[in-house]
Amino acid sequence: MLYLKLILLFTLFPVYLCKLDSPNTFQKSASDIPHDDHKEGILDKRKIYIELFKQKRVEQKLALKRLISMELPKRIKLLEASLPAIQKVFAESRREIDTVTPTITNNNWFESEKLKEKISQVFENLALFSDFVAHFPTICKGILLKEPMIKVESEWALKFTKSMNVLDEETLQIVDVMAQELDFVAKATDFRNPFDETIKQNGNLTKTLFCTKI
Repeated sequence: MLYLKLILLFTLFPVYLCKLDSPNTFQKSASDIPHDDHKEGILDKRKIYIELFKQKRVEQKLALKRLISMELPKRIKLLEASLPAIQKVFAESRREIDTVTPTITNNNWFESEKLKEKISQVFENLALFSDFVAHFPTICKGILLKEPMIKVESEWALKFTKSMNVLDEETLQIVDVMAQELDFVAKATDFRNPFDETIKQNGNLTKTLFCTKI
């Protein structure tokens, strides 16, 4: 319901629950692949998924441009609604994934349709969450101060996603910036966030306005 409200309110983008693949993308299950070709079939599925993920990132970047172009109050309102919703997706996916964690590898997670859906949601939403934090760190940190569970679930999503080794280099870069902004990892001595819209567009305006708001 929240997802639909966001679409109606902001007409921005399908934020959280989109699947990367259509129902027929992986219509062959692992059991359908002849035994001798099983390993090759798994690698093919992995390659297809990675390409589909890159396509999803193109859509997310277009949506991000629209968010950047918004007036500040509307942007804050959208982020205040979006970050808790992303956290909810992480939490729901985590409950499913934790039941089978010992058996998950970066080469077998897409063999179960149900599991693939939950894990895909983690990957997609971590990338989107990273976009938000990297481009609007001051706003996002303010929201996380008020809702600390977002940070808890996001740190789990980061560790899990990186263990699966599916992100492309460009996405890894923005995920790494997010991780440093939120102190999930130690900041590099020369750390500078090249995505921060506060610096790129408004100097300290966003920081001043948002800090006043909260």
